[in-house]
Amino acid sequence: MAAARHRPQRPRIASGHGEGGSAVSLKIGPIIERASVRLAVVLSPATHDALADYALIHARAHGRELPLGDLAALMIERFLQSDAAFRRARKSLRQPKSATE
Repeated sequence: MAAARHRPQRPRIASGHGEGGSAVSLKIGPIIERASVRLAVVLSPATHDALADYALIHARAHGRELPLGDLAALMIERFLQSDAAFRRARKSLRQPKSATE
Protein backbone atom coordinates (compact mmCIF):
# COMPACT_ATOMS: atom_id res chain seq x y z
CA MET A 1 0.00 0.00 0.00
CA ALA A 2 1.36 3.44 -0.91
CA ALA A 3 1.94 5.94 1.87
CA ALA A 4 -0.59 8.75 2.08
CA ARG A 5 0.82 12.11 1.03
CA HIS A 6 -1.52 14.29 3.02
CA ARG A 7 -1.49 15.46 6.60
CA PRO A 8 -3.46 13.33 9.04
CA GLN A 9 -6.65 14.88 10.33
CA ARG A 10 -6.58 16.26 13.84
CA PRO A 11 -8.80 14.51 16.36
CA ARG A 12 -12.16 16.15 16.88
CA ILE A 13 -12.97 17.45 20.34
CA ALA A 14 -16.53 16.54 21.30
CA SER A 15 -17.27 19.46 23.62
CA GLY A 16 -15.77 22.09 25.89
CA HIS A 17 -15.64 19.58 28.73
CA GLY A 18 -12.76 17.31 29.69
CA GLU A 19 -12.99 13.83 31.18
CA GLY A 20 -15.47 13.51 34.00
CA GLY A 21 -17.59 16.42 32.72
CA SER A 22 -15.41 19.21 34.11
CA ALA A 23 -14.96 22.33 31.98
CA VAL A 24 -11.69 22.79 30.09
CA SER A 25 -9.51 25.34 31.87
CA LEU A 26 -7.35 27.08 29.25
CA LYS A 27 -4.84 29.82 30.07
CA ILE A 28 -6.46 32.03 27.41
CA GLY A 29 -9.97 32.88 28.58
CA PRO A 30 -12.76 34.77 26.81
CA ILE A 31 -11.43 37.39 24.40
CA ILE A 32 -12.16 41.12 24.43
CA GLU A 33 -11.66 43.48 21.47
CA ARG A 34 -8.66 45.82 21.63
CA ALA A 35 -6.26 47.88 19.52
CA SER A 36 -3.42 46.03 17.79
CA VAL A 37 -0.20 46.35 15.80
CA ARG A 38 0.50 44.02 12.87
CA LEU A 39 3.49 41.65 13.13
CA ALA A 40 4.35 38.71 10.86
CA VAL A 41 5.77 35.53 12.42
CA VAL A 42 6.96 32.25 10.93
CA LEU A 43 5.95 29.03 12.73
CA SER A 44 7.04 25.44 12.31
CA PRO A 45 4.31 23.15 10.95
CA ALA A 46 4.08 21.40 14.34
CA THR A 47 3.62 24.71 16.18
CA HIS A 48 1.00 25.81 13.64
CA ASP A 49 -0.90 22.55 14.11
CA ALA A 50 -0.75 22.89 17.91
CA LEU A 51 -1.99 26.49 17.67
CA ALA A 52 -4.86 25.39 15.40
CA ASP A 53 -5.79 22.66 17.88
CA TYR A 54 -5.68 25.17 20.76
CA ALA A 55 -7.94 27.51 18.76
CA LEU A 56 -10.43 24.69 18.19
CA ILE A 57 -10.50 23.76 21.88
CA HIS A 58 -10.73 27.46 22.86
CA ALA A 59 -13.67 28.03 20.49
CA ARG A 60 -15.54 25.06 21.89
CA ALA A 61 -14.86 26.15 25.48
CA HIS A 62 -15.85 29.79 24.94
CA GLY A 63 -18.34 29.61 22.05
CA ARG A 64 -16.43 31.91 19.72
CA GLU A 65 -13.87 31.20 16.99
CA LEU A 66 -10.70 33.29 17.11
CA PRO A 67 -8.24 33.84 14.23
CA LEU A 68 -4.92 32.08 14.83
CA GLY A 69 -3.00 35.37 14.67
CA ASP A 70 -5.15 36.88 17.42
CA LEU A 71 -4.71 33.78 19.56
CA ALA A 72 -0.93 33.81 19.04
CA ALA A 73 -0.81 37.49 20.02
CA LEU A 74 -2.69 36.74 23.25
CA MET A 75 -0.35 33.85 24.05
CA ILE A 76 2.69 36.09 23.59
CA GLU A 77 1.09 38.78 25.76
CA ARG A 78 0.30 36.31 28.56
CA PHE A 79 3.80 34.83 28.34
CA LEU A 80 5.40 38.27 28.71
CA GLN A 81 3.09 39.13 31.63
CA SER A 82 4.03 35.92 33.42
CA ASP A 83 7.83 36.34 33.09
CA ALA A 84 8.94 38.12 36.29
CA ALA A 85 12.59 38.39 35.20
CA PHE A 86 11.50 40.10 31.97
CA ARG A 87 9.29 42.55 33.87
CA ARG A 88 12.17 43.51 36.19
CA ALA A 89 14.65 43.90 33.31
CA ARG A 90 12.13 45.92 31.30
CA LYS A 91 11.50 48.21 34.24
CA SER A 92 15.25 48.95 34.44
CA LEU A 93 15.23 49.86 30.73
CA ARG A 94 12.67 52.58 31.43
CA GLN A 95 14.48 54.13 34.39
CA PRO A 96 16.39 57.32 33.56
CA LYS A 97 20.17 57.02 33.69
CA SER A 98 21.88 58.85 36.52
CA ALA A 99 23.56 62.21 35.83
CA THR A 100 27.00 60.74 36.62
CA GLU A 101 26.94 58.37 33.64
